[in-house]
Amino acid sequence: MACVDRASTPPVTILIVDELQISRDGLRLLLASDTRLQVVADAAGEPAATALVRDLRPDILLLGSLPSAAEPADMLR
Repeated sequence: MACVDRASTPPVTILIVDELQISRDGLRLLLASDTRLQVVADAAGEPAATALVRDLRPDILLLGSLPSAAEPADMLR
């Protein structure tokens, strides 16, 4: 079994999307405790999140609550 050198492994990048600032802040704080993870940005809704996904290309898109008119699938295109 091969040993993984975590020092040379880049962190997993995460974009948090939730309409509530307190939820985004809490998730960011929780995820910051793991050095293998890096929150690269957060957004309150679909338009900003779509632009951030396009620009930052995060490994993980963490979706929380969104305004009722938001279409999560649009962020992935």
